[in-house]
Amino acid sequence: MKKHRVDHTEEAKTDIRQAYIWLAKRSPAAASRLLDRIDEGIDTLEVFPARGPLAPESEFFGEEIRELTIGKYRVLYVIDKSTVTILHVRHSSRDYLRPDPE
Repeated sequence: MKKHRVDHTEEAKTDIRQAYIWLAKRSPAAASRLLDRIDEGIDTLEVFPARGPLAPESEFFGEEIRELTIGKYRVLYVIDKSTVTILHVRHSSRDYLRPDPE
C-alpha cells in the first residue's frame, strides 16, 4: 500500500498544543490520551487519506478540505499528490473556519 507523507502546519501544531494544555489543567491523563488518539488518527491518513469526508470549510475556501473526527475534535487537512497536510485541529463546538475578510 502506498504511504503518504503527513505534514503539519504551524497552526495545526499550535491547535494540538493548546488543546493539550487546556485539558491537562483538568486531567493530565486525559490530555495524554487525547494526544495519543489524535496522533493515531492522523497516522491513519498515511495509508488512506481520502477516508475523511469533505469538510464544510471546503465551500468557504474553494478547495477540497477534508475532516477526520477524533472524539470532540475535527482534524482539517488537504491531500496533494503524495502529501497530506494537516491544517487545523479544532474542537467540534467551534464555528467552521472561514477565510479572513480582507
